[in-house]
Amino acid sequence: FYMAPTLLENVDPHAEISQCELFGPIASLYRVKDFKEALALANDSPYGLTAAIHTRNIHRAVRFCEKVQTGVAVVNAGTYGSEPHMPFGGLKQSGNGTREPGTEALDVYSELKDIYINIDPEQF
Repeated sequence: FYMAPTLLENVDPHAEISQCELFGPIASLYRVKDFKEALALANDSPYGLTAAIHTRNIHRAVRFCEKVQTGVAVVNAGTYGSEPHMPFGGLKQSGNGTREPGTEALDVYSELKDIYINIDPEQF
């Protein structure tokens, strides 16, 4: 099936559509007073896969990346999917709790075990 790109305006931030993790051509626009309110709104979500900010202010961009509660933060671009060489995963109810791609995959797909072997037969 096909769904046309959709932009939602004036949606209550606590409405079901605002609290879902949508994977499709749908975006919601919210009017906020300032950066602090925008960050609070972003962090109010039960999900935390990716988030993006568009700004010319590098200090605001860095503060956003530090404070937004997501596994991936993007500045001046869209929210991307995973890249094979980078760890990717979300926070909160997003993702599966792992950072699968990249070098983190070694931890995800490995079961560590310590093994001790005494090779001195005189010990037996």
